[in-house]
Amino acid sequence: MSMTSWPEVRARFVFYTAIGTELFSAQKRLRDLKARISAQSKKNFVLERDVRFLDSRIALLIQNRMALDEVGPTNSHLVQPEPLLIHIVSKTRSSDT
Repeated sequence: MSMTSWPEVRARFVFYTAIGTELFSAQKRLRDLKARISAQSKKNFVLERDVRFLDSRIALLIQNRMALDEVGPTNSHLVQPEPLLIHIVSKTRSSDT
């Protein structure tokens, strides 16, 4: 068994301490990135749900508009589609808060 000199032991200690510090920093960065990915994933889920909801509302508006067009111009003065659109959009915005 060979004896190692004090400077060699000290050098190894410094080397392994540096590696440990780098490993700790890398693990901390990885945890931070995972947390950011998780938070962004949750936000994306909520946005996708909102898009699907608005898409269904737009489809209903298109169906209603097509039904109005089929009724003909004689009854078009009874229904105003623009305020209906404004009402649905304002209602969805108020439910988000």
